[in-house]
Amino acid sequence: MKPLILALLCLAVPVVAQAPRADLKSDLAPAVTLTSNMRANTAATGKWVDLTGYGSADVVVERGLVEATAQYAVLQDSASGAALATVDSANIAADSTISEIGYTGTKRFIRILLRASGNAGDSSYVSAIVVRGNCHKKPC
Repeated sequence: MKPLILALLCLAVPVVAQAPRADLKSDLAPAVTLTSNMRANTAATGKWVDLTGYGSADVVVERGLVEATAQYAVLQDSASGAALATVDSANIAADSTISEIGYTGTKRFIRILLRASGNAGDSSYVSAIVVRGNCHKKPC
């Protein structure tokens, strides 16, 4: 009797198909725009990052211990990698912080420009990574 009841229960339990997990690795691609380095109190210009094939980007700026009074990360974009426009900026004044600037614009290239203010001898430790996302055609 018990095997019959178990067999009937197995037929009565609906089978739910699980959706495949999102493959975030294929959707995301990191690119270093400002390498980790101690920088003097002057502007530092990051490398252009090509967004071809991606629909958005997130710029992650990490700041360590610094002497500069105030510091700003400025996001710039460009259609050609030459002429540029300022898109957004973030105040990264606090020590040992991570700041983010999102980008969903239409230009092909973006980069970070670091601006600091303070005494000429002040320095800062800053790096920036661009994480490209929303890959249009996989694999990217």
